[in-house]
Amino acid sequence: MDSPNWQNILETLAILSIVSIFVERSLSLLFEHKTLGKKLTGKKEIIAYALSLGICYMYNFDAMGSILPTESPRIIGFFLTAAVVSGGSKASLRMLWKIKHQRKQRRRL
Repeated sequence: MDSPNWQNILETLAILSIVSIFVERSLSLLFEHKTLGKKLTGKKEIIAYALSLGICYMYNFDAMGSILPTESPRIIGFFLTAAVVSGGSKASLRMLWKIKHQRKQRRRL
């Protein structure tokens, strides 16, 4: 196996984070609505996952396939990528903050 392409990995992580934020913020309109939010209780995760899966499939975005190159995107990659995207933006933002913080520390050294 070849050594990892760190530039590609960072780009993939950035795309995952941005798509996660888009999904979370777009669904917040529904989930935070007074009436609709109550009706969707217990269904929010499924809705977020379905939307994420649709986005990944529509845009042919397989994060695993981007990090571990394959000839073409695979269905399992779409499902795994959708799970990460639907997981929300909080972890994504935290991860990007840590990467930025580590870069600043490296520059100081």
